[in-house]
Amino acid sequence: MSIETNGWQKRKVVPYAAYMQNDLASLEIRLDLQKPVAIQDFVATFAGLGAQFERYLRSQDDKRFADEVGIYVKEVREGSMIAELIPVATTMVSGMDQVIIVRQFSEFYKTRVQPYLRGRRADIGSKTELGEVMQAVTAVANDPNGSAEFKTVRYEDGKRDVKVFMSFRTKEAKKAIREINEHIVEIEGKASEIVENSLMVFYQSTKKNSEKPGDKAIIESVSDKPLAVLYASDLARQKIKDEMVSGDRNIYKLGFFVDVNIEKKGGRAVAYRITHIHDVIELPDDD
Repeated sequence: MSIETNGWQKRKVVPYAAYMQNDLASLEIRLDLQKPVAIQDFVATFAGLGAQFERYLRSQDDKRFADEVGIYVKEVREGSMIAELIPVATTMVSGMDQVIIVRQFSEFYKTRVQPYLRGRRADIGSKTELGEVMQAVTAVANDPNGSAEFKTVRYEDGKRDVKVFMSFRTKEAKKAIREINEHIVEIEGKASEIVENSLMVFYQSTKKNSEKPGDKAIIESVSDKPLAVLYASDLARQKIKDEMVSGDRNIYKLGFFVDVNIEKKGGRAVAYRITHIHDVIELPDDD
């Protein structure tokens, strides 16, 4: 079967049989858990690895990997939960290509997961990717005394050469979960900036009391360009809409002293999310 992974569900999936003739290398995951594992945690282990595999191949800028990539479960053996997985790209990938891909991907995957197991961080700036990395350790972290081994497997002359490239136990997995969560919080913090009690002037407004953005405003201390206005609470939205709809003053001649979260994308401010309104004043007429 193929593992459907986050972000690439609509990709073209290659028939498993197309790769068996070139089956020279694979990845193996061994989970030793003291208690029965929740099915979502078990599947997450493979889904996270699969998503990282696809991400790795996309980063190679190789046209062969444009559409057909995936992870296939070759075998699940008894005893400890052992799954052997075959990373695949297109039907043009040879057996030796597969050996190289498995080796290089294992090195890539280790650099994404292992720092968190040691209480450090990888160079990751995406919450989605951090979620994929967290999936690798979730099953073990949720077990009182579990362990995991991630291995590369190479078949040559009928022999099976196995090398462990990453292993960890429950204590390390829990440490990784904490560090990844802290990293996610840090990224979320960088995506917005708090500005308090600043003067905001409306540039565009809609009287419709809707959650969809239609208002724009300028906070000169942040940017001289009008940005979308969002509302962190119904109270903040209602107070401004009352001025627009039922107030007897011109909304464009009013100044609002507000606390806002400056929402950013790529480091640039794109919207103001109003969290509190301190005061509303009438602005002096321009000379």
